[in-house]
Amino acid sequence: MKTPSGCVKLGVILTLLLGALGLVAGCAFVFVGYSLRQQRQVRAQFAPPTVLVTDPASGVSAPAESYLGVSATAMGMSPIISVELWLDGELKETQSSDQPEGLSPFYANFGLLVPSEGSHMLFVRAVDANGVIGQSLPISVVGEPKSSQEFLAVTVQEGETLEGIANASATSPEILQALNPGLGSQPPTGTLVKVPLPPAEGPPASPSGPSPAPGSVPVEIPNIAMLQSASEKSPGLLPSGLFLPEPFAGKVGPPIAPTGLQAEVKGCKVMLRWNDHADTEDNYYVYMVPVNFHGFAVPIAYLKPSPSTGPAWHEFQPTVGGAVSLWVEAANSYGAQPSNVAWVYIPYDSGCPPTVAQDLDVTLLDMSVATTMDNAYCYVSFENNPEQRIPIQENVFLLLQDGKSHGPIGAAFFVIPIPKDDSLDLSGVCYGWSGDSFRELGSFSDSFPPGTWNGDRQTLRWNGHEIGLSVKPRTGWLTGTQVIGSTTDPTLPVPYDVLEEPWNVSTSPPSKLLRWKWDGDPKKIDRFEIFLNGKPYNYASADERAEHVQLPNECGNAVRWQVAARAGEALSYLSEPIQYDQPPCQRYLRVRFDEIYFKWTDDGFKIKGFPCETLSAYFHLSVRDVTRYFWGNGHFMPIKCGKPSFSTLTGGPGGPYTALYGPSPYEITIPLAPDEDVTAFWIRTRFWDDGDDPFGLHSEHPPIQASPYEKWPKCYETFTTGASTTDEAKSYLTFTLA
Repeated sequence: MKTPSGCVKLGVILTLLLGALGLVAGCAFVFVGYSLRQQRQVRAQFAPPTVLVTDPASGVSAPAESYLGVSATAMGMSPIISVELWLDGELKETQSSDQPEGLSPFYANFGLLVPSEGSHMLFVRAVDANGVIGQSLPISVVGEPKSSQEFLAVTVQEGETLEGIANASATSPEILQALNPGLGSQPPTGTLVKVPLPPAEGPPASPSGPSPAPGSVPVEIPNIAMLQSASEKSPGLLPSGLFLPEPFAGKVGPPIAPTGLQAEVKGCKVMLRWNDHADTEDNYYVYMVPVNFHGFAVPIAYLKPSPSTGPAWHEFQPTVGGAVSLWVEAANSYGAQPSNVAWVYIPYDSGCPPTVAQDLDVTLLDMSVATTMDNAYCYVSFENNPEQRIPIQENVFLLLQDGKSHGPIGAAFFVIPIPKDDSLDLSGVCYGWSGDSFRELGSFSDSFPPGTWNGDRQTLRWNGHEIGLSVKPRTGWLTGTQVIGSTTDPTLPVPYDVLEEPWNVSTSPPSKLLRWKWDGDPKKIDRFEIFLNGKPYNYASADERAEHVQLPNECGNAVRWQVAARAGEALSYLSEPIQYDQPPCQRYLRVRFDEIYFKWTDDGFKIKGFPCETLSAYFHLSVRDVTRYFWGNGHFMPIKCGKPSFSTLTGGPGGPYTALYGPSPYEITIPLAPDEDVTAFWIRTRFWDDGDDPFGLHSEHPPIQASPYEKWPKCYETFTTGASTTDEAKSYLTFTLA
């Protein structure tokens, strides 16, 4: 059959057109991929350092006017130049890198003077080689009363709260918690509470209100317009697309950080004022976290950029009570830079109107079964969303005694968006064990209308079994035991398929890329939060599915990465973890020969013990099978009474032995086997005078029982040996182990 020539031409044209479109699409795909890689590399360059306070834990107490050790680890894509300790809004100490190019990780150790009794707020900040700032979450430290102070026993009256007792006793809830471990926010009636007795005679007077939290200062509002909320969220990260965004054509890097943040509670509002130094910010974020909450901060305001540099301010109505920390971050497409942290106290009983409820607090209270069971577990669905296991942990069960639950139901607190049909639907299935016998307890389904949303106990019944629960609107004001970030929203999809990929092996430690998948709507969440071994590590924007991560150490630890989605005050369940064990760390022992004290010296032919004759000496230093010789090529060093340092004896950095042994020839570092006993080898010095008479003979086993890795992971310990006496000299050796 012949094909009409017009059809042939049309077919050829269509084929060429489709091919051209395919080529364009392919090129676009390549350009998009290249652009995204380039954007991620630029973002990585300006990623803020991660700062973890490893000691102390938040809420720790220490006597006033005593010192408390603070340890922190800072690490990032760029080396760390300095690490700062801040207390109550003031910079207390700065530690700088001894390497001009910086260090990563940077281990900082501070001695913090607890200035007074009561609560204090500290955080640690790091600055990298690009000038990018990262800081830890703020933590609280409580100054205890001095031991010589007298105390008074107060009996808790019916309905009295810890807050009320603290106010009546002219003290703070934190001090009472420190003096009475385990005391809740509302102690049982009749409980005896230990309170500090003021120096003045008589019972404590009731103050007008709690003293302001450290960092809370009167805020003078500048005569300029308040920064308003932005209409659209910008995650502070580069958008995806074929071309780099406009900011790349101008100044590269995140905005200059805000400074001088002040906070004050005025009426029903929290007032914030700060100094704006940036002219490249796209937006401001305001973050808040309760002081005693050990987790992530929550973004509470998203603001338009300031029209000019200088003072800026914002006010908002808080949704929590108690002591809270706040800070402001200036953000653009390269990243964000934080201000200092301020701390205010928000009274629970302020009388301010609560915010409009948008969520329900659902608490599973108890469970009872109609048959003999040892334990049980259930799968529960709210509003026909995916079921969640209760208790949430696999292989953990709800214990039953005489058919009733013993202890609280695991993961029993949920935040559920108010259903559009004004009826909370709940369904699921439960299973139980009796000895080795396993059986299904049956499925349940029920609805709870607004009339049941009063916080009273409601009952869900099926097949003779029942679950007790309570439902109440979340008005925005939380109790002292329910804090931001502590709730789980089972309606939020859970991230999945978490994996770790190599990213940049040139950084120290090497950086990696953590990826995950998520099937939800990014417009309904604020961000993703990343957890390392169950603790908050970092976060990513709602549009991201990957984030750079670094481990403080690349050996010797178990690693477990998990990701959760955050929407307001609630988190999704954590993802299934990606976990692995790192290889054991290679351990080293460093011996630094500090000084040798010659009590007397005698040059051979004179009366023994005559002090301080000059010896012309050469020597060697040994640690196990490593020996360093200091012969001086025939040059003999003059030695007499005194305490010469080995830095001086060896010529020190830049001396004649630097090329042979490095800048510190008086230090010897040796590798240790995994289970090696460091007391099994010796540390030795040997001196000879010009007549080859020996002196300064020291051979010491380290006077320790535990390995230095266990005992001194970040610091040093110095030892001085017993005397060594020969005809030539009497000496004592001082050395340091690390």
